[in-house]
Amino acid sequence: MRVEYARPKTPAAPSSAQARGVGALPLAVVAVVGAVVGLGVNGSAGAATGPAAGHDHPSRQNVSSLAGHHQAGAGGSTQDDTTQDDTSGVPTGPQQGQTIRRLALYSMPQGLVTFSKGGSGMLTARVSGLGFTPGSAHAAVIVAPGRAAPVVNFSTPLTADGAGEIEQSTTTAVPAGGLPAGSRFEILLGTTGGAPAGDPIAQTDRLPGRSSGASGAGSMPLKAVEVNSDTRLRGNATLVFDPARHELTVTVDAGGLSPGAHAFHIHTGSCADQGDVQYALADLRADSRGRVVHQTQTVEKVTSMPASGSTYLNIHQGDMNSILSGGQPTLLFRPLLCGNI
Repeated sequence: MRVEYARPKTPAAPSSAQARGVGALPLAVVAVVGAVVGLGVNGSAGAATGPAAGHDHPSRQNVSSLAGHHQAGAGGSTQDDTTQDDTSGVPTGPQQGQTIRRLALYSMPQGLVTFSKGGSGMLTARVSGLGFTPGSAHAAVIVAPGRAAPVVNFSTPLTADGAGEIEQSTTTAVPAGGLPAGSRFEILLGTTGGAPAGDPIAQTDRLPGRSSGASGAGSMPLKAVEVNSDTRLRGNATLVFDPARHELTVTVDAGGLSPGAHAFHIHTGSCADQGDVQYALADLRADSRGRVVHQTQTVEKVTSMPASGSTYLNIHQGDMNSILSGGQPTLLFRPLLCGNI
């Protein structure tokens, strides 16, 4: 099977395939998706096991102060091993020349936000983040418990580059005073209100209260959010390449997803520098508790294990029918979980 996506040219309205509703994604899209090749994809479900624990994990040097940083970048390191125990039901070592690679899947987006306040009282947030939809634009706000509307709005949307990275400052339009207790900085899926564009996709922990305002917070980590799940995004994957059969088998366990189908691809590039799709796999399906439980797919006519250090596995928020419209990414293209192969 051969599937091709047109390379983005202009912003496009997304599909309305999902019940949540899909709003138009404000894009300045630069080289998001190119030629996509999926060869003989067959999906199946394996034995039932619980989703494996995942981790929040940064990737570029500008977010390297977060705990758990690895040189491999966002998505963490991979492991070709034949000795460690594995309770997922996948063989612990190669069988008849097979290569096995295990990788952790990390929640996206992630990064750091640094706050400062000028003499005029305007609050500035400097965001260094990755794992966004390439070319996407996002409103930034500060919200407080019990408040229906944001307590602080930032005037300029945050815009990701063609690799899905944001390095940008945004400032409030009016002076910002002290903040209500429990306030958090949030990055929204889009630039307008209502679901899903107004849903948060990343947030900080609680900001300092009324005495100092957000400017007293310094740098804080951004944590990925999935509003339709009650648990933290997490997961892992095992890839098995069989040279005799020319097959690549991919098994995924994950949690914290919204129930339903999620597009699932192997891309060229990395979680920190997103690229074209190499293998378009069948959608994963999360159960009513947001779990993907040991779901396995096989890609046929594969000549080698995906290259280490230059490929990655990505699970999207939407299904395959809703992440693109007219070849352009929609709001639901948003990466949820990512692991460098």
